[in-house]
Amino acid sequence: MKHYITPIILLFTLAVSAQDTDSVPKIKLSSYIQMQYQFADSAGIASYAGGDFGFNIDNRFQIRRARIKAAYQYKNAELVTQLDFGAQNVAIVDAYIRLSFPKIDFLKIQAGLADRVWGFETSYPSRLRESPERSRVYQTLLPSERDIGISLFIQPKTTNFLKNTELKFALVNGTARAAQDFDSFKDFIGTLQFNFPELIDGFDLAFGTSHYRGSIRQESFVTFREGIVSNGNKGFRGDTSSNNVGKRIKRIYTGFNTQMKLKTAIGESKIMAEYIVGAQPGTIPTSVINGPAASRSFTSQPFTDIYIRNFRGFYVAYAQSFKNCPLRTILKYDEYDPNTFIKGNELKSDNTNLTGADVKYKTIGFGLLYNPNEQIQFTAYYDWVINEKTQLQRFRNDISDNVFTLRLQYTLK
Repeated sequence: MKHYITPIILLFTLAVSAQDTDSVPKIKLSSYIQMQYQFADSAGIASYAGGDFGFNIDNRFQIRRARIKAAYQYKNAELVTQLDFGAQNVAIVDAYIRLSFPKIDFLKIQAGLADRVWGFETSYPSRLRESPERSRVYQTLLPSERDIGISLFIQPKTTNFLKNTELKFALVNGTARAAQDFDSFKDFIGTLQFNFPELIDGFDLAFGTSHYRGSIRQESFVTFREGIVSNGNKGFRGDTSSNNVGKRIKRIYTGFNTQMKLKTAIGESKIMAEYIVGAQPGTIPTSVINGPAASRSFTSQPFTDIYIRNFRGFYVAYAQSFKNCPLRTILKYDEYDPNTFIKGNELKSDNTNLTGADVKYKTIGFGLLYNPNEQIQFTAYYDWVINEKTQLQRFRNDISDNVFTLRLQYTLK
């Protein structure tokens, strides 16, 4: 506990020293609903296009998101809450307080449940994002995009180069949006971002780097690490010891992002890209955990053996709008390799402890967006999902798990 007293003291000290800047309260309400129909190549597939398909189901109607957001601003404080009304339950999406300080105008502090201060796509709003869902790499490493903790935002208010610089730091539970903290460990996130609107006439540029350093508590006796197994093949070697119980298993990511926007006589062109590399603790597939999900970040205390995988992931997206036309196009490529130590035919089940959690996926997405007005958006989008071919029984060929999405979104601002 003593390691976390300093940021808590800092938060309350600055809150007390803050002075009123605006005596008029401001309340803003907004809402949006995304209703969609999806068709998959096969029934019961694991999917990152809005969640897995149920057993014997290859098409579905789905309320993907139905959200109401309230932002209340008074003096130096902003209070934000957002709820998601799912088909089966109501969930808190955002619930945070953000404080600003007149005497320290370059600093803001935020406490509560909010977007992780990482990269670009994590905090790119779902109602604005051109692709229906975030990339597989983000859904795996940073599920639900949000976490509970304290964040600091530093942006110098100067007229020189520094005004385009933003530093963001956070200390979070590391258990995602809906999860309770299950150990005493806290995760650190840091992002350095540079934003250059109108760098030259009609051209915006932004780029940055992020770092995530966290850990989970191990409750099993066995830790598996990549290496050469007894038969000479690549695989996982188990370290069995009672000393493993209670260990901190590191979770470390480093990422880079860039966004470019160019306005021409045709319309607006946008390019967005991110690259992430690091080490991810996970498990192996079971009767209730499918292959890809076994490398997903934990949202509850794992009691199974831990597998430590070195991963790499990235995406590149190109969006094009057209002048005096309500149509937009989107083309996106994302790739996630949960185990960079082993490739293709090296993935075999001969006493290697390798599973579907180690298979690389590529996704080519393309779609058309139609906005007849500011409130309504129609999206037709196709996810062409390609898994690498291996010697594992289920992954000798490409699985039929492509998904077509037809979505209607209504936004109330």
